[in-house]
Amino acid sequence: MSVISYIRNRSGIAVSVVAIAMILFIVGGDFMSNNSIIKNLFGNGNHVGEINGHKVTFEEYNQELSRLENEYSLNTGKNADEQTMQSLREQAWNELINKYVYDPQTKDVGINVTEAELIDMVQGDNINPQVKQVFTNPQTGQFDKEQVKQFLANIPEAAKKNEEAARQYLAWTNFEKNLPALRVRSRYENMLAKTGYITTAEAQREYENQVTKVEARYFFLPYTSITDTNIKATDEELTAYLEENKLKFKTQDAVTFDYVQFMLNPSKEDTAYFAKQLEEIKGKFQTETNDTAFAAANSDNPTSVQTLAPGALPKELTGIGTLAPNTVYGPFVQGGTYNLYKVLTIANEGDMNAKASHILFKWDDPSDEKKKIAKEKANGILAQIKGGASFEEMARIHGTDGTAQQGGDLGWFGKGQMVKPFEEAIFGAKSLGLLPALVETDFGYHIIKITAVPTNTKYKVVTINKTITPSAETEKAVFEKAAEFVGVALDKASFEAQIAKTPGLVKLSATNIQKNATGVNDISEAREIIRWALNDATPGQVGTSFSLKDRYVVPIMVRKSEEGKPSIEDLRDAISPEVVKQKKAKTLLAQLEGAKTLEEMQKKGGAQAIVKSTSELTASATAMPDLGYDPQAVGKLFGLKEGKTSKPFAGESGIIAFQVTKITKPSAIADYSAYKTQLEARRPPASAYSVLEALKEIAKVKDLRYKNY
Repeated sequence: MSVISYIRNRSGIAVSVVAIAMILFIVGGDFMSNNSIIKNLFGNGNHVGEINGHKVTFEEYNQELSRLENEYSLNTGKNADEQTMQSLREQAWNELINKYVYDPQTKDVGINVTEAELIDMVQGDNINPQVKQVFTNPQTGQFDKEQVKQFLANIPEAAKKNEEAARQYLAWTNFEKNLPALRVRSRYENMLAKTGYITTAEAQREYENQVTKVEARYFFLPYTSITDTNIKATDEELTAYLEENKLKFKTQDAVTFDYVQFMLNPSKEDTAYFAKQLEEIKGKFQTETNDTAFAAANSDNPTSVQTLAPGALPKELTGIGTLAPNTVYGPFVQGGTYNLYKVLTIANEGDMNAKASHILFKWDDPSDEKKKIAKEKANGILAQIKGGASFEEMARIHGTDGTAQQGGDLGWFGKGQMVKPFEEAIFGAKSLGLLPALVETDFGYHIIKITAVPTNTKYKVVTINKTITPSAETEKAVFEKAAEFVGVALDKASFEAQIAKTPGLVKLSATNIQKNATGVNDISEAREIIRWALNDATPGQVGTSFSLKDRYVVPIMVRKSEEGKPSIEDLRDAISPEVVKQKKAKTLLAQLEGAKTLEEMQKKGGAQAIVKSTSELTASATAMPDLGYDPQAVGKLFGLKEGKTSKPFAGESGIIAFQVTKITKPSAIADYSAYKTQLEARRPPASAYSVLEALKEIAKVKDLRYKNY
């Protein structure tokens, strides 16, 4: 008895210990990982980034995010889905950038918004664009200021009595709170945009660049004269090139990982089960009197009764022939979905529709001679078709518009969709088949075949659709395959070996995935995998089996890329062609050593070397014949004096040398304002973005949200 009493008295402690052990077992990974709750709340991880020296805490960021989420719900009347949340997270971060980057800047220069200005933005002379959009009269298309005043006068009282009005009032209040910040930012950006000034000297140079013309002879030897396989870029050369050009390659925190996926596709048994279920539903659907309610209750997607012309019917119904009212057709499989269609009624009502095919014979120009040639050809083909030739084959051979490859098929169309002579010929037809004479329109001569007599028949159709989904047994089987793979693939070697052993399994790559990315290849919601790769994974480490909506994914870490530290592994595909081009240029320039004239260069260059002349070329040009896009080459050309020959140099697509034969310079003009206007017009579009990026760089914005979101 004493032992039993002792156990009974101690059982509470034992249960507590077990409970604690279970909790630690379940959440231990979360508590001990780099992304742990404890670390985020009490350690150095208690922030999601840094803006202008200010550490943004989880609480601050989540407070801003919650505010935006509430505003979204107020404005739309619905909760934000995951895709919307991604957008709101970015907006919340940008709002904090505005607070800690823009606000100090605008205060320093004394930009503010007065109470009078706020009133002016809502009901004055300078209305905010969003206010204009909401209070535009739909009948006149004009902004109605009186509507604004009436809304502002009535909404406070209405909000006390009506839930929808209360929601509108709160949404408006939030909008008004944001107006000052929007105006301040707009002023600041406009102020900076206006600081750009085009001098007369710049305008004069632009005028000269556009008007000065140069005639020249040029030598060109393409890099393709050396086969790529004959020149390889070593890692040492790639590293040296990257070191010399690292400012060209701004890198962000990114990850590269490989992965395999086990798709949750329905099995044959699942498909058969759904087919059987649809057959049962079909029987009930046939006798059901409340068709719309029955369809809605049995469909996976929203459905309603539709009134359809023949051309708008589902393609499964168009191939059946004569449809009957109050009849269910199907089930049909389409893209992983079973469809049942019930034709409720068939009636003659509304606009006419027709179906036809045609062969169009265009003329080169509308002269009588050209039209005569086109007409004779069209009549000749018409005679062949009357004699038994295939209309569709003749359309494919002789048709001159986009329907030719479809045998001239125009499909179904209604009145008003075709030009008048064409429409009159088709809608005047009383029977199927070839029209006996050509029809002339502004487009040319048409041979027409009526494939469905004009009709105003309309079908009322309601649909039941069922998506074929994997059963619990199928999901379990796929899960077990993924789990088995994870249990064996412990490192890179075993990962690769297991792929080779598993039929149908393919290794896929996710290359340079940015830290804030949400998707990978065709996986739209891969954030959990990306976060694993960024936070916890080391090169060669195999991840767990990640459960996604339609698959299980097992990743293996390849490498991480740090911001501002480009590596040849990340950029090999981008820089290898440039290094190969440099090596080719060096070889070809050595081959031309000693050549003084263009002809000597051509002789030394070999079979692919050419010497040609340019027509008049302006300095504003960015490309030349044979040379392609090469603004630096054009700049070198305009740096030469008349009669001079340049040394060979490496261009974008080959070795180039110029000989200037003539320079035509423009006369000075009294007014360069037109060219000044052109230069000024090129600046503003990028100013707002440029201002923000410059301020972010100065403020040293560090975005660490990827570690937790």
